[in-house]
Amino acid sequence: MIRVGLLIKNPKLKYAIMCSLNEYNIPFNELSSLENIPNDMNAIFVDTLDNTYPSAKLYKKFKIISVANDFVNQYSLLKMLPLIFKKDIFNEVIIGIDPGKTYGFIVLVDGHILFPKQFTELDFLIKPLFHFIEEIPTRTLIIRIGNGGGEYFENLLSRLMEFSSKMSHREITVEIVDESSLVNVATNFNCNDFPDNILSAYIIALSRGKKIKF
Repeated sequence: MIRVGLLIKNPKLKYAIMCSLNEYNIPFNELSSLENIPNDMNAIFVDTLDNTYPSAKLYKKFKIISVANDFVNQYSLLKMLPLIFKKDIFNEVIIGIDPGKTYGFIVLVDGHILFPKQFTELDFLIKPLFHFIEEIPTRTLIIRIGNGGGEYFENLLSRLMEFSSKMSHREITVEIVDESSLVNVATNFNCNDFPDNILSAYIIALSRGKKIKF
């Protein structure tokens, strides 16, 4: 399990980071010092350390992530996410979307579940989708969309086409997944923790679809 420690003195900054980690479904613990850090920590967020600097041993064992005061929300965390997983860049990020009156949305980073969300408005979904496309460090980015949902599916594709020209030079693969042939492959997913549409988005993310071009 991924878990991070927080050694943040600025209360406003600490609150912003805690909210962001919760958004990305990443467990964390507050730390009072750099002594006796639990071995299962992947990374440690710090702000000002005064005269107490992490030792070389700590840097070797944990990812020490220094956070500036301009950190404001979960989008500020996107470029730092690989560090939490002890990587410089992800190999593969898959975004799964289940269209419907309430959209199911989930992100998988190298197989880890991230950002399980549901959106009642398409506009609310487009913003985080755009940020993930533009900012998350990854070698491969795949968007998989279920073909159910009727007009909600069509509206999503239409919006994707609208802002596809504004996307970065990053190569993106978009696949349409046939929901009628889906098999529940969510063996590592606690169905009791999330609504059905997020579970569906997860299954869609794990299922290969037909590639489309924008």
